[in-house]
Amino acid sequence: MRRIILLLFLIPGFINTVFGTNPDWESYSAEQIISTSVHGSTLWILTSDKVIKYNLSTGSKNYFDKNNTGIYFGCYGQIYADRSGRVWTSVCSQLNPVTGQSFVLAMYDGFTWTAYSASDLGSGFNGGIGNFTEDDPGRIHFSTRTGFCSYWNGTFQCIEIPPLNLNPPQVRSMTLDSVGRVWLATNSGYFHYDGSQFYDFALPGKSTYSSLSGNLGGVNTLAFDQNGTLWLGSTDQSDACNGLYKLENGIFTKFDSTNSVLANWSVNQIRIDRNNVKWILNNSRVYWQDNGSFANFPALDSLSRIFNIDIDDYDSKWFCNFSSKFLSFDNHLFKHFDIRSNTLESYINSVAPDTSTGMYIGGSIYGAIPFFDGVHWDTLRLPNHSRSSTSVAMDKNNVLWAVCEGKDVHRYDGNTLTTFDSSNASLGNFDFYRIYIDEGNRPWLHSNYDGILYTFTGINWQRFDLENFLMDPNITISGMGFSPGRITWVSVYQKGLVRIDSTGGMFVYQLPDLLYPNGTAYRMTYSPVYGFMLLLVNGQYHALKTFDGITVTQLDDITSIMNNWSGTNINAFSFTVVDSTIWLEASEGIFRWDGISLTQFTQYNSGFCGYPGNAFESNSHGDIICGGNFLNIYRDQLLTGTSTILPENFSLQVYPNPSHSNLTVKSDEQILEWKIYNVDGKTISSSYSADKQIDIPVDHLNPGIYFILIKTSKTTSVSRFIRE
Repeated sequence: MRRIILLLFLIPGFINTVFGTNPDWESYSAEQIISTSVHGSTLWILTSDKVIKYNLSTGSKNYFDKNNTGIYFGCYGQIYADRSGRVWTSVCSQLNPVTGQSFVLAMYDGFTWTAYSASDLGSGFNGGIGNFTEDDPGRIHFSTRTGFCSYWNGTFQCIEIPPLNLNPPQVRSMTLDSVGRVWLATNSGYFHYDGSQFYDFALPGKSTYSSLSGNLGGVNTLAFDQNGTLWLGSTDQSDACNGLYKLENGIFTKFDSTNSVLANWSVNQIRIDRNNVKWILNNSRVYWQDNGSFANFPALDSLSRIFNIDIDDYDSKWFCNFSSKFLSFDNHLFKHFDIRSNTLESYINSVAPDTSTGMYIGGSIYGAIPFFDGVHWDTLRLPNHSRSSTSVAMDKNNVLWAVCEGKDVHRYDGNTLTTFDSSNASLGNFDFYRIYIDEGNRPWLHSNYDGILYTFTGINWQRFDLENFLMDPNITISGMGFSPGRITWVSVYQKGLVRIDSTGGMFVYQLPDLLYPNGTAYRMTYSPVYGFMLLLVNGQYHALKTFDGITVTQLDDITSIMNNWSGTNINAFSFTVVDSTIWLEASEGIFRWDGISLTQFTQYNSGFCGYPGNAFESNSHGDIICGGNFLNIYRDQLLTGTSTILPENFSLQVYPNPSHSNLTVKSDEQILEWKIYNVDGKTISSSYSADKQIDIPVDHLNPGIYFILIKTSKTTSVSRFIRE
């Protein structure tokens, strides 16, 4: 038995207005930790797209991203929690065409995120924020591309190393000595700033920056130990100044593979703890040095390649490797952490939606295919011999087809996984670029550069050789498409289209509109509204056209608008059609053509994140799914009614209402995500969760009516509340 609970404070008309006519993108990415910093019991984590506040006592997490801060985090920067509890982080510096601003730095004071543009930092700032540090009075310092900046009492001061021949050194990191003076590691030796001018120094056998000899040794990192000894890490072996250097009493001592366990190249970080032990990141492995002895920790090998080291005020060490996993070491025990909330990997090259809201995801994975049902994440494990670079497609019976490493083909019907490889199928030793499903529900493969096609007949794999058919040994297949009657279309670069009919007969179309230089069809699909459609691409030329088997016709309305959008061509590289609506995936964002107007979605004007890739599909519900470095899903109707059907004995509470400072959400099931909207449907704040009860601050909201969307493991609901 199920019961219907009418959520309190719902307004039927509002739901259709906000979530019907103003839907938005949902975005997901692989959690890739770039940097960490600890203040008290809080671990601050900078990932490739967000900042996570992680409570080490309770394990709870708060997320800050562009949707609830308006700031684009990530971009291989650093995060630092200072002694007063403020959090500093470098941010992505892309120019926002909406505001005309380019933020480079952000600070969180515990209540509000403040973003700073390059102009806020002053004329001495030249981009490229690196690591942060702090002196005894509490001044914040951070390295920049060609110098450093300092912050004190609300004021920034940025200073550049004077250029030599208009080419200043590129700063890689900075540190402070015992009296708070600045030292910089650069690609041209290392520098000291005494408060008024820079002094340049070189590693043994290298010239100083001012010598003009060009024999400049690069330094990645530097640090002073408690005895005042300077430690320096060199860049790479090709500079012939490889290894770790100790400068003590004016004498250099070098450590490399000849006299230690260190590798000869890439000493990227040096951290020194309160016991004067040196922690050295060398060639993606961590070593420690104490009283002249070097050693490494096998326990860290579980992270494979280490990306960053941090030492907190309690002398605990933190290690991350640009994934969702990280380790801590309190000088006695290692502790493992994993912040992963999904099973996505770093890049998405294809998506395979089923007939519900689920989808399999292909990309740069290892041994598994991620699956997302709209709420939960899971993986389909693959045989050990399947490694990475997976392309996926779903047939009409919800059977998954996948090709891995360009060799092995897998079929999964929800229960049984069948693998076709050289042991049981005559697929040859070809690299298959992508897998497709035709109108007759047959999977198709095509090679990259051999002109070979395969389709599965249900019994065996049928082969087509286009090199022999076209009598050309240099065939490149650009894409495939299908039309009714079990007709298969193959686009051949600079050749035209090859049609394969249901009996296997082939015919080539070398029409002027399909020949170079007028474009090559990189994406083809059949639409009941428009017919067989092609996206033709040639350099800056991109156009949508239809083909009836005889004539190629340009879709004049959308093509002309595309080519005149903001006075420039739209560089489209994929499209999909839902009813009469055409969606285009382009380097300038996602475009929707509804027959009247063209709407652009970017990371600046919507919830879309990252940059589009070649994975672009629609499912049976009309949702748009875009891959790339993010998974972006556009749901045309987030909610369709004013009530939510919940399981019996399920409770979801939102209180107090009205609310002045905090809104409490309590659920019987784990709360996965929440979003607060204003009456115009604009997202005011949002975050992810992993708890059954959360407290959401609302004291920063102006008094008025708001709506909160709550997504749990069982349902999605919307409640109205008043901020008094």
